Amino acid sequence: MDMARSSEGAAQSWPSGTTVLLVDDEKQVTRGLCALLHGLDLVVLQAHSGDEALSILRRCKVDVVVSDECMPGMRGSEFLSIVSREFPDTGRVLLTGHATVESAVRSINEAKVCRFLQKPCRPEEFRAAIGEAHRMALHARMTARLLDFARLEGLDLSAKESTSKSASPGNRPDLARTGGFDPGLLATLSAREHDVFDLIVDGLRISQIAEALFISRHTVRNHLKSIFEKLDMHSQTEILARSRGRRGNTLP
Repeated sequence: MDMARSSEGAAQSWPSGTTVLLVDDEKQVTRGLCALLHGLDLVVLQAHSGDEALSILRRCKVDVVVSDECMPGMRGSEFLSIVSREFPDTGRVLLTGHATVESAVRSINEAKVCRFLQKPCRPEEFRAAIGEAHRMALHARMTARLLDFARLEGLDLSAKESTSKSASPGNRPDLARTGGFDPGLLATLSAREHDVFDLIVDGLRISQIAEALFISRHTVRNHLKSIFEKLDMHSQTEILARSRGRRGNTLP
């Protein structure tokens, strides 16, 4: 496995540290795809088989996977089908040099890919596909969180019981990622404030949080003000710094 990080200050539509995994059995292809992403603030990982890629996914958080279709042992659509089941909030892009209706239908129905690209593709098209896959994955992640909150709010508990029990890891989604905070203080956040808080921990900016939650930037700022007061924090950077040590997003 190879790992590289591009660092030039180019315009981007994703938060700093977004991780992309490129999968192709030919190393020169993954190197070429890395070159297309040069200058963007992305963490870029490379794998050269479906099995190797799955091993990486099971060890660290990946935001978007880009896979070739024609690989020995495990086809790209088969690999992405596994990704869709095990890592549903990871965006999926399929690349192929031999596009057919059958392969397109299979990738959409089974692998639930966000984008289907034919090689060779233009650099701007490739980058746009990654951005779109990341946005779709983010929306899927937020939908899952909202469903979690809805299930919690549906519990037949009194307000005090709900507040005390929601402070335990078993009753609060994603609490393992925020272990640096007092559970009692986290329990004072509303469901929407928890949404905003989780996205802060994910490293998103105000404009990106607004897009993910379908609310205005002004509304996000109001939620941030309330979060800062309840958690005795003063900035998004301070929240990130406290939570960063609890996130296992990088390889050893």
